[in-house]
Amino acid sequence: MRFRLRAQAAASRWETLTVSIWAIGRSSGNSANWLGSTGFLPPPLTTVQRRAEMLLSLGLDAVVVLDTNAGLLGLSPADFYELVLRKCLRGAAFVEGDDFRFGAGRQGDTEQLRAWASRDGLACAAVSPVVTDGIAVSSSRIRQLLSNGEAAAAAEVLGTAYAISGRVEHGQHRGAAIGFPTANLTDLATLLPAAGVYAGQATTVAGSQHAAAIHIGKNLTFAAARPRHFRHPCSGISLQGASMRLDWAAFLKLVHQSERFVLTSHVRPDCDALGSELGLLGILEAIGKDVRIVNAQETPANLRWIDPENRLESLAQGVKPADLDDRDLLVVLDTSAWAQLGAMGEVLKRNRDRVVVVDHHVSEDDLADRWFKDTTAEATARIVYEIGLRLRVPLPVGQWRNLSGRRPARRCRCQPVFHLSRTL
Repeated sequence: MRFRLRAQAAASRWETLTVSIWAIGRSSGNSANWLGSTGFLPPPLTTVQRRAEMLLSLGLDAVVVLDTNAGLLGLSPADFYELVLRKCLRGAAFVEGDDFRFGAGRQGDTEQLRAWASRDGLACAAVSPVVTDGIAVSSSRIRQLLSNGEAAAAAEVLGTAYAISGRVEHGQHRGAAIGFPTANLTDLATLLPAAGVYAGQATTVAGSQHAAAIHIGKNLTFAAARPRHFRHPCSGISLQGASMRLDWAAFLKLVHQSERFVLTSHVRPDCDALGSELGLLGILEAIGKDVRIVNAQETPANLRWIDPENRLESLAQGVKPADLDDRDLLVVLDTSAWAQLGAMGEVLKRNRDRVVVVDHHVSEDDLADRWFKDTTAEATARIVYEIGLRLRVPLPVGQWRNLSGRRPARRCRCQPVFHLSRTL
C-alpha cells in the first residue's frame, strides 16, 4: 500500500499522509468508553507513537491521528468523506485496503469511497491484503499468535519483533542483589503475550543493547500477589518499549510549584528547538504561568515565520542576564551540551539550582541535576506534546503546526489529536 501511495503522490507532486483512527483513551489503559462490536475494545498491538514512527520510517510525509470520539464515530459515511477526507484533510487521492470500512456502523466501504472519489474527479485505489502461509495478515491473526505464546511466528507476520509498552515500577531489587537486575513493567498499554519466558532485547538510554529474558506471568519465586512482567538483565535506566525514561510525576510537580519560567535552547536553533519552545510556552501560559523564551542568538531569518507574535527573545537583542533572575525555573530544551548554549550557558551556571533539561539526545553534560529525557523520542517536540497531554492542555492549531516545523500552507478546521512529520 505504501508504494502505491508514494507512487501516486510522486506523479502528482502531492504530499503523502496517513490517517490513523485511534481510541486515545485506550493508550492510557482506559478503554471503558471505547466499545467494539464484541462489547469491549481489545488492547492495541502497538502505541500510537510507535505506529506513527513506523509509518514515517516508510517514507510518508506525515501521520495524522484522529481520536475515535462520539462525534467522529457518529458521522455517516457521506459526512466522513465530505468533512474529514475532503474538507479537513483536502484529500486528492486515496489508497485503501479492499476491506476498508468507514462511517457510523461501518456502513461505508471501498467501493463507496471509489464511487464518490470518481464523482469528484479524484483517484482511488484498493490494495489486497498481504498473505503469508496462505492466510491474510490481520490484527486478529497476530493477536491469536501472541495469545498462544507464538512470539516468533507473530514477528514473522509483523515483519519485526513484537514490543511491549508500559511503565517501569520499582521492585524489591532482589535481582540486582544477585547479579541479575530486572525491570518490572506495569500499566501495560499493549497486548500481553501468553504467560511464559521469552528471549528479547533491552536497550539502555545510552543506546547500548543487551540480550534479555522476558518473564510474563506471576512472580512465583517470591509469591507475588499479582502478575508481573520482567525484563532482565537491564544495566541502564530504560528499556525499549517501556515508558520509564521520563519521571512525569517529578516534572509535573516542578511545573505546578513554579510560576515564572524562562525557556532556552541551543545556538543556531532549528525547527525542533524553536517549535518546542513555542509549544511549551503556549502550554504553560494556558495554565496561568509567566513564561519568556530567551536564546543566546537571534532567530535565523529563514525561521522567523514560526514566531508571528515575536515571543522569541535573545541576549543578542539586548536581554540582560540579570533580567532573568526573577525566574523560578530555567528550562533547557533540545540540548544537553554546554557548548551549544553560547552566552546562555553563563546564565544557567549562575542559576544551576533552578535549571531543568528536557531533551531527546543521548549525550549530556552536567547542565543540571534534574533531567527529563527520552532518547527514544523522535524529537524534543514529541516530549513537549506529551507535556501538553499530561497537563490536559490541547495545543491550538497554530502551535501544533509550529511543533511540526513546517510552514503552514492552509487552514484546516479539523484539528488532529496527534501530528508528526519527518522534518521534526
